[in-house]
Amino acid sequence: MTTRTLPRTDEKRHSKLKYLTVTGLMAAMITIMTAYICHIPTGINGGYIHFGDAVIYLSAALLPTPYALAAAAVGGGLADLLTSPPVGTCHRYHQDAGRTPLHQQIGKDHHCAQCGCLRYRVFYIGSWLFSRRVSTFRHYAGTDRLHVRQSDPVRRQRCLFHHLGHCTGQDARKVQVYQCSLTLSCRRSIMADILYTYKNQIYANITNRCDCSCTFCVRSFRDSVGDSETLWHKTEPTLGEIIQAIDDFDFTGHSELVYCGYGEPTCALDNLLASAAYIKEKYHLSIRLNTNGLGSLYHGRNIVPELAQVIDSVSISLNAPTAEKYQAVTRPQFESAYPALLEFATRSQAAFGHTQLTIVDVLSADEIAACQKIADDRGIYLKIRKYS
Repeated sequence: MTTRTLPRTDEKRHSKLKYLTVTGLMAAMITIMTAYICHIPTGINGGYIHFGDAVIYLSAALLPTPYALAAAAVGGGLADLLTSPPVGTCHRYHQDAGRTPLHQQIGKDHHCAQCGCLRYRVFYIGSWLFSRRVSTFRHYAGTDRLHVRQSDPVRRQRCLFHHLGHCTGQDARKVQVYQCSLTLSCRRSIMADILYTYKNQIYANITNRCDCSCTFCVRSFRDSVGDSETLWHKTEPTLGEIIQAIDDFDFTGHSELVYCGYGEPTCALDNLLASAAYIKEKYHLSIRLNTNGLGSLYHGRNIVPELAQVIDSVSISLNAPTAEKYQAVTRPQFESAYPALLEFATRSQAAFGHTQLTIVDVLSADEIAACQKIADDRGIYLKIRKYS
């Protein structure tokens, strides 16, 4: 008995047809659950409580992202179209309340944002999609024009939703909350993460500058680590932006912060020292510095005493047992990098509560043994990291 199999093209067509069918059903269910079933009017502005969002979440769980987005947009849009109040009523409401009608900004033939009706919902969905796709656009287009700095309140608001404007007064809180959430989403999609978590540890990504170009560096292979969206800054974060990111972060359940990101932290020494001092004073966290050990060479002076005032422990990347192999693997900007690293490690051992040298387990057994001897001769702990 033979089994009949569909050609690959027919199989793909059948799969698309199935997803389109389910998408249509979900859109219809969203419309019905939003506009008719369990549709409970509330407030004075034509608002209502509904269960359509439950079907939207179900669509997100069952369908691929493009189909789920289509079901949510079509279903929600149709529900708004079927339940929105008349334009004249909406317009008169604003006139009676003594407010400037939003129609003067977005067109008199559409409902206003305050009533939660079609034009507002469409622009809300469009703005959200825009903010979620900015990082992808930047990745392929390589443009700097979309960068938004956290310290610039004017540019920070310049996302798609902001051009709609918003009503004023107590009744406009809904609009302001949506605008705030979209602004934060847009900004987060555009700007790199300053603080991020990885394996339940908090890391600070304060710079992308680095005086090495290691052959195994993770930033050569991907744009993010842990829960971060991207660790590539378009411009160097200012101290104010770093402090703001610290204040916005929830440190509950954490006792340590590690300076380690897509750059060498000591290349941004002033911001490192100032932000570490701020963290210790306000949040009482232990501070660890992950470094390549070339900070003193980079700045032309011994920076260990400055670091010791705010840093509790230091982890230094040794990477190789000899200067020649170190140059080949780490590719530093300096000819005398390896001796400078060892000198930095020796001074750190005397200055910090804990100092360790690190290597990756890709080294041979003989190389690991040689690195262990280097650490033992200086009384420093050697950590062998698993390469991943």
